[in-house]
Amino acid sequence: MNKNDIPEPHELANKPLVEAIFELRWALKESGQGLPPQDPGFRIALGRYYDCVRATYPVLQDLPTAQVPENMTAYAVRHQFRAEKNKWPLTQLGPGILTVNDTAGYTWTNFRPRLLGAIEALFKSYPGDIAAFKPVGVRLRYIDAIPYKPKEMDPVQFLSELLHMQISVEPLLFEDPTNPDAPVRANLNLTFPLKEPVGEGILGFATGARDGRPSIVLETVVRSDGDDVPKEADDFETWLSQAHGIVDKWFFTLCRGKLLESFERKNANTKD
Repeated sequence: MNKNDIPEPHELANKPLVEAIFELRWALKESGQGLPPQDPGFRIALGRYYDCVRATYPVLQDLPTAQVPENMTAYAVRHQFRAEKNKWPLTQLGPGILTVNDTAGYTWTNFRPRLLGAIEALFKSYPGDIAAFKPVGVRLRYIDAIPYKPKEMDPVQFLSELLHMQISVEPLLFEDPTNPDAPVRANLNLTFPLKEPVGEGILGFATGARDGRPSIVLETVVRSDGDDVPKEADDFETWLSQAHGIVDKWFFTLCRGKLLESFERKNANTKD
């Protein structure tokens, strides 16, 4: 395969995924006088939502934020609904916010219907007679942790040699421009406009660790806000397909070559 050929998306035996996250936000009611915005329909929506999803997510768990007064937790999840105790996938709910999350067992084939089911359940659950339900933000976000060996290459080298990202630093910043210092940590975010879906795509690169092993954390996000967010449950299917197509293309484009080959090997070993 030519180095510029983009591989077709496919399942990986050794995928670096840490978490796949879908997030939907809706408008809250402004309280005025400097108080946080409120979600008048949340309490009723919570009970109805659990009724809708309990066959899939029977295990209910209150999060620490559930101990904080509800009117102080705008856009913070308060309750989790899990398929099994302490296991994934799960869905979460809070004033103005819904999420669906998965980890190592993730596949798009399974995740997509979970998202559509959660969205439909939310639309059915929210009491429109108490407060109008108006979606104002939607995100599809993937976090991957790719092991790397800091003794062998610095983060900029890693991005260049393995993720096809060319980043240079002005040598004159350093005392000896002919031998500039190598970075030991990195945290970079790039945001791009999108047309389908209308919104923004975000690429994030940072040094970190997973299970105690040095890693390059790759984050890919598609987000839409305001009038660009679908307003009816049925309209989210197109948004999800378009958003997933973008993050899939970005991941396989960046990781093509040696990295992708390591993700395709079931017992890939990248220890220092």
